Amino acid sequence: MLKQAPPIQRVNEIPVPKVHRSTLQNGIPIIFLEGGSQKLVRIDLQMRAGRPYEKKKLASTACASLLKEGTRSFAAKEIANHIDNLGAALSTPYSFDHIRVSLICLSKYFADLVPLITSMITGPVFPEIELELYKGRTIEKLKIDLVQNDILAYRKATELYFGPDHPYGYNSSPELYRNLDRGDLLHHASIFGTRNLTVHLAGRPEKDWYQVLNKHLGKWNVPGEPVKANLPLVESPDDVEIRSSVNRQAAIRIGRRLFNRQHEDYCGMLLLNTILGGYFGSRLMRNIREEKGLTYGIQSAIETLKFDGYFSISCEADQKNIPLILDQIAVELQRLCDESVEESELQMAKNYLGGYLLSVSDGPFAMMDLLRSAQAEELADDYLNVLLQKIQAVTPAEIQRLAEKHLINHPLVKVVAY
Repeated sequence: MLKQAPPIQRVNEIPVPKVHRSTLQNGIPIIFLEGGSQKLVRIDLQMRAGRPYEKKKLASTACASLLKEGTRSFAAKEIANHIDNLGAALSTPYSFDHIRVSLICLSKYFADLVPLITSMITGPVFPEIELELYKGRTIEKLKIDLVQNDILAYRKATELYFGPDHPYGYNSSPELYRNLDRGDLLHHASIFGTRNLTVHLAGRPEKDWYQVLNKHLGKWNVPGEPVKANLPLVESPDDVEIRSSVNRQAAIRIGRRLFNRQHEDYCGMLLLNTILGGYFGSRLMRNIREEKGLTYGIQSAIETLKFDGYFSISCEADQKNIPLILDQIAVELQRLCDESVEESELQMAKNYLGGYLLSVSDGPFAMMDLLRSAQAEELADDYLNVLLQKIQAVTPAEIQRLAEKHLINHPLVKVVAY
């Protein structure tokens, strides 16, 4: 029987398989990562067509949601039946910066499915009836969301971080959905083209995968409308209270606009965030959850986007506990600035991040997710190991400097919804 815990091993390197790069005959870049023990393949067609490139609010998310609802070559039912019959999985994940078509299938069916996913990019039609159904479903879901304090706090906080007209800051509303029409979606889809698309392929495809892609996607000769991000500035906002009068469970969001992963302070702030509230053994969890029992959970996070990012502390708790929670959050923020982090606590956070990076890079599909994200933010293929090395080099003095620079000397926005 094991009586002593195994020693903690420092993570010194993230194994990154060789990444193969090529282009189709029309210039579309391909990033290929071969690996895995099964004859499976995943292909992602990622387009720079998210919120920063919209001419009308919510056009990008509506486009992504309706790509599977019919193309010039395939009706929606044909798409669904073809995917089901071949045991594949098709999705259209959406992020603030990108629209993506993602397909996972057995390698032997790759050639059969490439024409289908190609048509979703090259010829979406956005049927009127499907758009109206989508608007109805989404508005009803939004009505449910808008009586939840955690969602109210998140929406208001991001609006305050970036501004109500910023692509990362504006909030959806029933009116905005109702104002969308088919012409808005077709206009947004004019962004789709060879200059705004990247193909990511992972797994073990058949040997003719490149020829298959060239036969279909490689013949597309639409460059797409040039894209330029629209990123307005916003003045420093004030704190906000939202009285929803729905339930006693209040929600807190405290944070600020920050930066993306290319910023020189990102690695240090990622480690600082881990110490503060980024994992179960963090300071906020120990103080506010374990010692004082004021909330079931509290966390902090750094969210990065292509052009920006933000820092946020969030929790839910009984209304009567909110004043003390806010007080203790302030205490922990100030302590990061005033006191040097002990080496043992610093190393624990470094070990946690190293283990986390290993866990989220396990397997070719997970690794491709990380590489795709890095490529979208114009980071190098060896970014993970560069990040790991920089994290390991952060000192207690650096943590204090960053806390003072980014959390103490800069106003944090406070949103409380109850």
